[in-house]
Formats: sequence, C-alpha cells, structure tokens
Amino acid sequence: MFKRIFFCLFFFGCFASTVHAQTAPPIDVTVTNTPEVKVINKVQIEDDLEVPQVEIPVVDDVSTIESMIQPLLNWRQSFVSSIVVPSFEGQCPTSSVYIFGRNVRLNAHCTVFSDVAPFLSPACLFFYVCFAGLIILRS
Repeated sequence: MFKRIFFCLFFFGCFASTVHAQTAPPIDVTVTNTPEVKVINKVQIEDDLEVPQVEIPVVDDVSTIESMIQPLLNWRQSFVSSIVVPSFEGQCPTSSVYIFGRNVRLNAHCTVFSDVAPFLSPACLFFYVCFAGLIILRS
C-alpha cells in the first residue's frame, strides 16, 4: 500500500513538474576551431652546456654465501664458551612454629625437593625448551 502511494506521488509529481515547466528560448552558439597553438612563454634551450664527467664506480668483491653465513654459524660456539655458571651452596629455608605448647620445625619440603630434584630438573628443562620452541614457531 505504501509503495503504491509513494509511486503515485512520485509519478504525478514528476509529471506535474514537466507539464508546468516553461522552456527557455534556444541560444545560438557559434564554435570556431583554430588550428594554431599560441605559445606565450617560449622556452629556450642553450646548447653550450657541458656534460659532467662521472667516474665509473668501483665495486667491491662480491661476498659468497659461505662468508655471509659463517659468522652466524660461529656465534653459537663463542656464546656457549662464554657462559659461566657459578657454583654455590645453598640451604633450604626452614622455619619453626610454636603450636599447642610444642615447637614444630617445617623442613619436610627440603627432603621432598632433594628426593625429586633428579627428576624435576630434566622435566623443567624439557618444558622450557618446548615453550621456547612454541614461541619461535608462532612468530
């Protein structure tokens, strides 16, 4: 219904504007083609300019793939040899708590960690290597 009303208003509005519009009298336009180009500012070229002498560039020796990759391969040996792990002796931190008139020492975690250390160190190393590999592969 709305489409029909809109169409009628649009159609009759356009028709009414074309019926009542007055046409202007025609204007006589005369076009003249001229085949010549009028140049106002002429450019002059001087022929007595000297061409500068340029030296031929000297190219260094071209590097080979081996010479470019060799520093990348050698960095690992120099880096690994420069790592020094300090040796230290540490103590497991313990504490004591006074409960119900007795002094209780909390040092059970020291014995558990000393028993689990041979298995925990390689597991942590494996975890960190896998995590570093994931970071590198995602980038």
